[in-house]
Amino acid sequence: MLASPEAFGAVVACPTSSPGAPIRSVNSAGNGCAEIDKSFTNISITNMSGAGAPDATGIYMFATGTPPIGNTISPVGVTFDTPGPGATWNVTGGASIAETINYQVNANTGGSYPTPATPGLVWAINQIALTPSVNIQNFFGGTNDNATITLAFCLNATSCTGTASGTIVATYSGTNTAVYSCSYSGCVSGTSNTVNLTGSVTQIAIAESLTINSSPVSPLNSVTINSIQNQFGEVAALGPVPEPATFVLIGAGLLGIALRKLRAPG
Repeated sequence: MLASPEAFGAVVACPTSSPGAPIRSVNSAGNGCAEIDKSFTNISITNMSGAGAPDATGIYMFATGTPPIGNTISPVGVTFDTPGPGATWNVTGGASIAETINYQVNANTGGSYPTPATPGLVWAINQIALTPSVNIQNFFGGTNDNATITLAFCLNATSCTGTASGTIVATYSGTNTAVYSCSYSGCVSGTSNTVNLTGSVTQIAIAESLTINSSPVSPLNSVTINSIQNQFGEVAALGPVPEPATFVLIGAGLLGIALRKLRAPG
């Protein structure tokens, strides 16, 4: 059940257990939802193809996390699934579907969100991990029954439609076991599902595309994406350093105050 919209201002509290709630209801007016310090906003479904590809009514989401203690905060994860009874991420008999889930994730500090214990620190995202769950029924072998999930991320951006900062790809070829490939300087390895980030990253745009193909060899063969989890590791980091122009404005303000005091009658 969703919490009242007042929980995070315009952003509602995310559902916190499976199957969650439809993206369309969570993302009313583009406001999205929040869990602990994370907000998931500007959620949309694009590039839909294939008969039966679920839309924002059929794709559900929920988020999980643990409140921080001091300057320590655990990862927050968001999970997408298609519980039915409408369109789901399932294909049989030579069918295929594809689509992209787009959203923006922010690490928020203060206001309705928790704050690190040490003044001057903010919550920042220092890790991204992709963990899908896929089931392939493949009775005649081969790799025609397959699924690919690609998480493209753009750091400090509101959308990820151009060249991505990096990608994590999970490929399933005839089996339920993912083969991962990772493209970014902070990848744990080239075959990892995890990226480590540096600096005070507080905003990331995600474009998560999925493709599911089934073999026409047998109607018994099928490919199902049960769920896709994106996990965001976190750390308490120094907040952004003000621009030089900001220091100039602050200095001018302080000078003005000092002059007024000097001119005031004694």
